[in-house]
Amino acid sequence: MNSPNNPTGVVYPADTMRMLVRLTEEYGCWLVSDEAYEHLAFPPNQHVSPCSLQRPLRHVVGIFTLSKSYAMTGWRAGYVVAPEEVAEAVCLVQEHQLGSLNAPTQHATLAALTGLRSEIDAMMTEYRARRDIVHDTLADIDGVQVVEPQGSFYAFPRTGGSSTDVVRWLAEYAGVLVMPGSCFGPGGEGHLRVSYCGQGERLQKGCARLRAGLNAMPEQLRRFTSSA
Repeated sequence: MNSPNNPTGVVYPADTMRMLVRLTEEYGCWLVSDEAYEHLAFPPNQHVSPCSLQRPLRHVVGIFTLSKSYAMTGWRAGYVVAPEEVAEAVCLVQEHQLGSLNAPTQHATLAALTGLRSEIDAMMTEYRARRDIVHDTLADIDGVQVVEPQGSFYAFPRTGGSSTDVVRWLAEYAGVLVMPGSCFGPGGEGHLRVSYCGQGERLQKGCARLRAGLNAMPEQLRRFTSSA
C-alpha cells in the first residue's frame, strides 16, 4: 500500500492504518508500506506510518525514500524499516546488488533527515497552490470527475473509457502530456494521472491546454469514454 498515494493523491486515515495492521496480526500476512510521499500530506490530512502502530515490528515493512519529501530524486537514497530478520535479509541482497551509497549522498541524507522542517513546509505551501490550480481546472470541465488530492503531487481525474486513447488525443491535439490511469492497473482505467510539479506560467499553460483538449474531444471519443 502507498500513502500518500500515487496516483490518486489519497491519504489513508489513521483508523485505516490501524485496521491494516490488525489484519496482519490476525492472518499472519505482511504489509509492505510504500511511504515515498510521507511528508507530502496537505493539512488537515496527516500521514500515519503503519510502522509506528506495531511495536515491536512483526509483519510490517516500511519503504522510505528521500526522492519526494526532500526533493532529492537524483541522489537515489532511501531506507527500510522492518523486523530485524527482514532487515538483515534486505541488507544481504542489497549489498551484493548495489553496493553502498557514495559519501556525498550519505552526508546529504544525514542533512535532510536532521535538518529543519521549514523547507518542507515551504515546499508544501507551493504544492498546495499548484494543487488548487489543477483541481479547479479539472472540476470545471464537463464530463470530468475529480476528487481533491489530499497529498503527493498528483490529481487522478476520471474521464471514462480508454485512458490511453484520451492521453493520445491530449498529446496530439493539445500538446499536453499526462499518464493513462491504466498504467496503474485495471482499477485505474478511465482515469488520467495529472502531475502538478510544473511551476507558475508553465503550469497555467498546461492547465489551459488540458481544459481545451478535454473540451474539444470528438463525439466519437466521448461516446467511447462514456461507455466504459
